[in-house]
Amino acid sequence: MLAAVRVNDEHGPLVGEEFLIGGEGLVEGGRFLAARVLPIWTDSLGVFVRKEAEHSQARIVIALRRYEVRKHALPERLEELVPEFLEEIPPDSVDGTPMRYRRRSARRSLVWAIGSDEIDGGGPRLPMGEAKRDRRG
Repeated sequence: MLAAVRVNDEHGPLVGEEFLIGGEGLVEGGRFLAARVLPIWTDSLGVFVRKEAEHSQARIVIALRRYEVRKHALPERLEELVPEFLEEIPPDSVDGTPMRYRRRSARRSLVWAIGSDEIDGGGPRLPMGEAKRDRRG
């Protein structure tokens, strides 16, 4: 299908399957629109996935804090937050499984999501000084 799209048209570009830059402000043939829109859409999707993970992690951290205030320690597993502090464990926005959690001590824990590469690296690594403080609880 050949389509013509007038660049900066008052109604915006028309949608067609293939586009190519032509003369006199017209776009015809080729893949011009996809080359312009796809990177923006991909970047936006990445931002959405990261923000969704941050939102889920924030919900978990709040529930962990509430649990800690009431029980004077952090739970061994996130499932202990359900149903009193969370209706359900929020899913990881990349793979749909529950967010990851590790209790590091009675007062410290780690909540993380896998990265966009879909590899679970075990959560962020702590700097050396932080790791020493973490062992003390």
